[in-house]
Amino acid sequence: MPKTAGKRERMANQMAMEQAEQDAATGKFRQIVNRYGPVVAGGKMTIGLGIAAVLSGVATYLAITEAYPFPITPQVVLGFLLLDLVLLLALTALIAWRLVALWIARRSGTAGARLHVRLVAMFALVAITPTIIMAVYSTLTINLGFQAWFGERISRVISSSVSVAESYVEEHKRVIRGDILAMA
Repeated sequence: MPKTAGKRERMANQMAMEQAEQDAATGKFRQIVNRYGPVVAGGKMTIGLGIAAVLSGVATYLAITEAYPFPITPQVVLGFLLLDLVLLLALTALIAWRLVALWIARRSGTAGARLHVRLVAMFALVAITPTIIMAVYSTLTINLGFQAWFGERISRVISSSVSVAESYVEEHKRVIRGDILAMA
């Protein structure tokens, strides 16, 4: 029996140590969230990123549909798409930060944490949906544009190369036929 009791005691000590390490890591993260949380997930930054994402999406749409009164180069469109990607990543990071902070609040038993999780999830859905739609639309538009532009040019090149090859074959047929008649 003493061996079993010793084993149980060691397992209990090990579990207590693991729990203490986990609590220490969570406590460290809590300190970081408490220190930088208002700056990172504050209302002004969230609103600013949301407005920037909407404006960037509109600018990208106008650039892709060529609705600007001046010509837009492909580099400008690529710049808008990269800006959209950066804003998407920033919004994703902001949402992840908020979710981790909510997870910590929920673990500590803060009142209203469950409702807060639902609200943040809805905000995430509302914030990311237009960005994803714009990214898909932009990708499809650029893909179809490249297909149309390259498709016509490449089909012309292929048809002209086929006609050149056919004329080359016909010319060699005539030369070979003439050589055969000359030999006969």
